Amino acid sequence: MKHKVFGHKENVEYFHRKGAYIVPFSGDKVAVTKAPKGYYLIGGGLNEGESETDGIIRESLEETGYTVEIGEKICTGETYCWIESLKYYHPMQSYYLGNFLEKVKEPVEDDHFMLWLPIEEAIEGMVIEMQAWAIKECYEAYNSGTSISPKCSQ
Repeated sequence: MKHKVFGHKENVEYFHRKGAYIVPFSGDKVAVTKAPKGYYLIGGGLNEGESETDGIIRESLEETGYTVEIGEKICTGETYCWIESLKYYHPMQSYYLGNFLEKVKEPVEDDHFMLWLPIEEAIEGMVIEMQAWAIKECYEAYNSGTSISPKCSQ
């Protein structure tokens, strides 16, 4: 499994946050969330004691209203950056192949919209650089026949 570090680590105290994301493909398109600032992968930060798969299931329901099937973990990434509201920020993210199963409710987050975008358009529009990298890594795995068989579903 590939891992990549983005940014430059300063000798300061960081706010660390683990997150997990699903990267679903349909042919040459990937599902992303469009938010006011741009495109993001579907998923997010994990709550205390929450597993990566449980976090993806929760976030998918909140952002898209869909249940998901979670496949193989393809890659992980981390970024050292500065965000005004969080100061020195260190997100550590895991990326899984997967599929949408069934829409069971309306999304909770009314400023997020799920879209299927051509791969290159999604990569170019991602707000977070490591998520653009993750799309490339996951698409390569998807095209090589890596399993999307469920590890967990709801």
